[in-house]
Amino acid sequence: ERLMRLLNQWKGTTVSSDGALRLADIYLAMGRDADAISTLRGLASGPSVIVSDRADLARLRLADLFLWNGNLDSARSYYAPLAAITGSVASNDALDRLLLINLAQDDSATVIAIASAEGLLVRRHYRDAALQFVQAAASAKDNDLRDRARMNGAVAFIELHDDVSAEPLLVEILKGIPETIYGDRSLSLLADIQVRRGDTPSALKILNSLLVNYPRSILVPGVRDRI
Repeated sequence: ERLMRLLNQWKGTTVSSDGALRLADIYLAMGRDADAISTLRGLASGPSVIVSDRADLARLRLADLFLWNGNLDSARSYYAPLAAITGSVASNDALDRLLLINLAQDDSATVIAIASAEGLLVRRHYRDAALQFVQAAASAKDNDLRDRARMNGAVAFIELHDDVSAEPLLVEILKGIPETIYGDRSLSLLADIQVRRGDTPSALKILNSLLVNYPRSILVPGVRDRI
């Protein structure tokens, strides 16, 4: 109700746009996809001068809905223009999704399974998402696809406060360093697990490994601050 009042009273403002994005994700978590789509479309068609970044994020989430439902062609048509907008807050995520879709040429079943599980993750169905990611990792033919499933599976288990199940997935990813593109994020998540266990020396060792193996990672500034 508070978000609805915000949207109605401050329509067209940045604050209202942020509220709309939050409301859409709440609707998705509640299984109210139609309401989420309506909210996102309203934001995507808003005044571009005021809410351009938020409108791009709304279009990204609309594309995500196509992706989660296995409609890869429609998802691609939404992601492609977003990926081409240099400097857009949605461009990197759109590129990431396009990379996933491109892998469907050789392993469409696993790509669709991972996409579906990513939708479950956003909807906060963490247990179902974790199990689906683990199954997808076991069947994946491509190493990047396998590591993507493992990393997101670990994220889902962490949301369930199940570090014991998350850790082996991350360790498997790290066996592929430095080739794996998910190594930096996996190292960061693994360091977080060590911190929660109270093992600061191990966490520092893991973070230093991230700096050595992924010096150009976007995580580096934050890692340096943590160390």
